[in-house]
Amino acid sequence: MQFHAHTDADAHASGTPRLVCIGGSHHGHSVAIPPGGLSIGRARDNLLIIVDGSISAHHAWIGIVDGGVMLRDYQSLAGTFLNADLSTRVGDALLADGDTIHFGGEGGEEFRLVIE
Repeated sequence: MQFHAHTDADAHASGTPRLVCIGGSHHGHSVAIPPGGLSIGRARDNLLIIVDGSISAHHAWIGIVDGGVMLRDYQSLAGTFLNADLSTRVGDALLADGDTIHFGGEGGEEFRLVIE
């Protein structure tokens, strides 16, 4: 499993939402969510590339919508899940500081949303 984050290095301002990897092969890595949002998936045109068979080419997107942090699953095959509830797939969800996001079902990468 490989993890590549392609984001703007100077996006560390106070109040910036970030994803911190808390489970999986890249535990501890973090990535800021840029103003245009963060595309997530296996394909190289995503900003957050997770090379894992359980992750779809264009799996999900996280961005700021109307002042809140929104998660959108792109009808991925293995799904996106919130707060350790692996029985309920997420389509669109408004996220809160501390929420956990699990991409790709059992054994996939898990991230925590942190708003600094």
